Amino acid sequence: MPTETFAVPPPNLAVAVIGDVMIDDNIGLTNTVAVSDLGGRRSTLDYHATALGGAGNVAANLSGLGLGTALVGMIGDDVHGGRLMSLAKTRVNLAQMLFVCDGPKTPRKLRLYGRHALSWLIDEEDARPVSYYDTRRAKHPLLPTPEAVVRHLAAAGVRVFCEVDHGKGFLLDGDGEDFPASELRQVIRGLGVPVIADPRPGRNWPYIRGDKVILKMNHDQLNAVVGRPAGVEWVIPAGDAFYEADQRRHFDAVRDAIVAGRLIHCDYLWLTYGGAGMSIGPLNGEWSLHVPAYLGGPVPVDEIRIDPTGCGDTCTAVMANVVAARGYTAAAVVDGFLYANYAAGLAARHLGCHVMTRQVFEEVKREVAEDRVRFLANVV
Repeated sequence: MPTETFAVPPPNLAVAVIGDVMIDDNIGLTNTVAVSDLGGRRSTLDYHATALGGAGNVAANLSGLGLGTALVGMIGDDVHGGRLMSLAKTRVNLAQMLFVCDGPKTPRKLRLYGRHALSWLIDEEDARPVSYYDTRRAKHPLLPTPEAVVRHLAAAGVRVFCEVDHGKGFLLDGDGEDFPASELRQVIRGLGVPVIADPRPGRNWPYIRGDKVILKMNHDQLNAVVGRPAGVEWVIPAGDAFYEADQRRHFDAVRDAIVAGRLIHCDYLWLTYGGAGMSIGPLNGEWSLHVPAYLGGPVPVDEIRIDPTGCGDTCTAVMANVVAARGYTAAAVVDGFLYANYAAGLAARHLGCHVMTRQVFEEVKREVAEDRVRFLANVV
């Protein structure tokens, strides 16, 4: 394991990604046949691709979009940690600022694909909070704590913070106010820099509070936070079809439940419904916008091989890219939302995590420009 875990932030530093960093191993299998004498099946290896996952995938996408990015997280002193660091070094404009700890395993996801579809997902992760481990062995002489790291990055010019997999592992909430993860969030909120928070339900929900926060949640995460308000149907329509009126009622009910219960304080609530699309709006209820999922072209849905792996990470990266470039304005958030929806559709057409590039992003912008008027007509 390399001992140098901190890199100098790139000169074009714009975004810092903080959260659970993992490595993804994607294995494609073909020619699967039953083997009677073994009592199982035998397959031929088609490919083995390795990618940064979790917060690492968000950072890789930002790097692919040409933004200077810092990746802050915790990994174990193990083989997968070494692989992860080596892979991160291949990304241009990406500075890894990782705490290497004794005890935890570096999170790893192993995905097995057969016939161009996900067949098996194996998780290897230790989701205990960062305070459970002794990080002193990995202290940097100038940046000994995550709090010192984020202050350093803000001073170096970070314009957006992304909190990824918020609620487990590196960003898991604790039982006391002195918990490191709580302190880290308080420091980030106090910097006055926009935050895109992509949570995973963990202990002591809710904990997303602060100004300049865009809270992005998928349907499952939402259920864990607000439960099921009376009279609201949570089941997405059959076939993941987009029914704007239903989606609008669902979004409004969720937003009302959050406000009434004072569960969360943020500027924008961003809900993703998988194949049924996305919704976004300010928490104060001034307006909301609802769009269907983009599937990457005029191909019938039943002919598309969809893999949602990493689509949420793509969304986070695209929104951060737009806000970092244009500032934290309502217009930038709306455009970032529309671009993210299209980019996620393109990512879903690839098996495993797909990294955006500036060239693909320009194509996304052209696609959105053609549909922009129609989508903005849905703003209420």
